[in-house]
Amino acid sequence: MKITYDALSGSRMTTTIWHNNEVHSLRSGETLELPVKHGDTVSFRVGKLNRRQAIPFQDVNGSFAIRANRQLQMIYFTALLLLVLGLWVVKLPSNEIAMGIVFALIGYEAVNYFIGYRAVPLHHQ
Repeated sequence: MKITYDALSGSRMTTTIWHNNEVHSLRSGETLELPVKHGDTVSFRVGKLNRRQAIPFQDVNGSFAIRANRQLQMIYFTALLLLVLGLWVVKLPSNEIAMGIVFALIGYEAVNYFIGYRAVPLHHQ
């Protein structure tokens, strides 16, 4: 089983991979080849502030890439833009706009903890 860590933005952030409680570490752009068998447990965590997630696999020769959840990031930035525009149109003071941005960031980080990164299967031809 091959696991690649594709981090476009956080090149210093590492991912930790557990294969039957054996710990491996990957940096951006690196690939790890694990000798997995059916019934093995493989999980990963990106950085220190994300949840540990299992990699469901069905093929011992499978390839996965650990990537940031781009859909979550796009939803966050769109919602943040709409929040700032909405608060500006309503003519709230700048400190209330700042508080709205802080709460939006806290909400994003809370959701990012659970679904911020994914193990995406790679299909080779």
